[in-house]
Amino acid sequence: MTFVIIKTEGDPNSKVYPLDLKKTLLDIRKQLEIINDELFFLKKFDDEFHEISLKSEGDFLLEQVIGVTDDNSKRILYLRKKKSSFDWNILNNKYNLDYGCIMSFDGNKRVNKRAFKMKNCDIIDIGDKGYKKDKIGFDSKEDWMKKTNLFINDDDINIDILNFVKVGFSYSQNENFNEEIKSVYKYLEVGKVLLRFHKHLEPTEEFIKAVDNAAISENPMEEFKKIIEEYGQFIPTEVILGGRVYIKDIEKSSESSTSKEASANITKILEGNYSSTKKISKFYNFNFIKLLGGKHPDGKNFDDAAEKDWIESLKDYQNWECIEYRNPISIFQFISDDLRKKSFMSIGKKILYTGTEDCDYDLCMPGMYRNIGLNEMSSCITRIIQKNKDADCDIFATVIDTEDSKDVFFNCQIYYNAKGVPSIIIHGIQKEFQSYKYKLKVGVMVIGYDIDFSFILSDTRVELIKEECDSQNQYSKKLYLKYDLYDLIAKKNSFFGIPVLSDLNFSKNNSFTIGHNFCNTQLDIEDKEEEEDIEEGKGRGRGRGRGKGRGRGRGKGRGRGKVKGKGRVMEIDKESKSTINIFSYCSKTNCYIKLPKFTFYTFIISNNLSYSNFKLFSLEPNTYNKFNIFNFIDLKRKFTSRSINPRCISLYLSEDKSYNPIFLNQSSEQIRVEYVECKCNKTCSICKDKTLKISEKDNAVCVVYTLSDN
Repeated sequence: MTFVIIKTEGDPNSKVYPLDLKKTLLDIRKQLEIINDELFFLKKFDDEFHEISLKSEGDFLLEQVIGVTDDNSKRILYLRKKKSSFDWNILNNKYNLDYGCIMSFDGNKRVNKRAFKMKNCDIIDIGDKGYKKDKIGFDSKEDWMKKTNLFINDDDINIDILNFVKVGFSYSQNENFNEEIKSVYKYLEVGKVLLRFHKHLEPTEEFIKAVDNAAISENPMEEFKKIIEEYGQFIPTEVILGGRVYIKDIEKSSESSTSKEASANITKILEGNYSSTKKISKFYNFNFIKLLGGKHPDGKNFDDAAEKDWIESLKDYQNWECIEYRNPISIFQFISDDLRKKSFMSIGKKILYTGTEDCDYDLCMPGMYRNIGLNEMSSCITRIIQKNKDADCDIFATVIDTEDSKDVFFNCQIYYNAKGVPSIIIHGIQKEFQSYKYKLKVGVMVIGYDIDFSFILSDTRVELIKEECDSQNQYSKKLYLKYDLYDLIAKKNSFFGIPVLSDLNFSKNNSFTIGHNFCNTQLDIEDKEEEEDIEEGKGRGRGRGRGKGRGRGRGKGRGRGKVKGKGRVMEIDKESKSTINIFSYCSKTNCYIKLPKFTFYTFIISNNLSYSNFKLFSLEPNTYNKFNIFNFIDLKRKFTSRSINPRCISLYLSEDKSYNPIFLNQSSEQIRVEYVECKCNKTCSICKDKTLKISEKDNAVCVVYTLSDN
């Protein structure tokens, strides 16, 4: 007889039996009860183990298959569980693996309605690699939420997981995570099998019908919110089954302990004992031990014997539980491309990203601009823009000088190169050139279709209006909006604009910067008869056309009318309620110049529930200005904390007068109106016609939208 160690893949425990090496494997199976019909004998060929079929066991002697240690002191017989030794359908029915999920404060929530049917799954035996002892901690509240919901792999940088985490927070926004984040846990893990079923999921007819109905409904956003609540936001397409034990590390997390008595009971299993008076998560609110899977050794201390019994209980697959999720995919990714596109387009565009980027701007010569490419921005921005063209992303940018430099202000434009890749163009405008290296912070907002439905719970809606502008050698231009900007402000909706260029060398001048202001048109046309007067050029409406107008024309009407004045013909869109006055300035020559060809983007941001990002401020007189001009907003008095992060800002004028072109200059402490000096000697049309400056009577206000970091 020879003592032989019997070792089963995936089982850290082994047993020793005296066996006759001359007996066949069939005899050994009959002799030992532990070798049941669910186990294969293994024989090693070329450093790999291969299963011996049941029919062939009588052809092999034990001495032909056992392994020998390097020092020839031990004999080892290797066994493997049959992959078909458990029914994955039982586990699927028990844990609803083909149901969608939503991350939550209490862990992963499986929803009530089934979006998919799992036809099959790939089963991978984990083997010895499934046994782990380690510690788990949390870097942030996002990391805590991710790991609480069993996405514990630190190497997984799937951006979709972070999006699903954000949705989880929206369901738990009133919870306090501070104590949980400080916690550290030791854990023992026994992973048995990995299930992969991405290729075996089919959406149910009920789910497809619900999505189609939502896309054609009057309020798609609300309908898709209901779908997520009923069918989930994502489904993990890889699941590790087995068992895991968490034990709180007292030394690492003593500051966040919620009970002095609990420290004396570190090894006592209190599964389901939620005695704390504070509302905290189930993951955190067990007294130092939690078990996933296996039979709970109730009434025992979790000592070596209890651990051994617990591991032994995991030999029965019906004692397994989900201990880790991987590769989560949005439930909407499984529907047809046409239906998915129809769905996210019905909701409209969303804010997909807001954040800030630091950059240096070396203004070493007059007219020098700064071009910030995608490669200099956050990798998150690059992923969002380049991930899928269906998102149809657009960028808005704003800038602030972190050092609050004097006698300079900055203006942003967006540039798309010939390949359609965007970058941010920043011009520094000085009254007199002075070489300087500025430290800037650029605010970036990415707008696009939410193709993954990651922001479906956000009530923020974005409408983007694009208008191509070919000024035909004009120094300024009016764009007409059908929106009543006054009404938007009253509803606490924000609006901003930015020029978008496709050519940085227009007329061999790359130093131009385009500015704009929003105004009310004050058109109030009431009857058809007087509308005809306007169309014939006999009236001036209530706009300020100069020259040959006779009387006042009022009336309702559609189409475009023309007002004669000083040799120019200006078109008026009678459906418009607001205007955008646009002008161009050369930072190299310090002169107004003719507008280039560009596209003007107007962003309108509405939020039905939360207005925390929206602020509205009136311009104030600057006491240090001898003319007492209303050109100043003191942010120190408007905000309780000083922030060096740039904000989205727009100037709104209650009337469309012949204002001198206005730029806005924001710093950490104030927003100021800037009038630039034009060195044309009063020869350009702007210097001749646009001479007014803002006064108290103009009721000028500034719309401010605060960007939050993603």
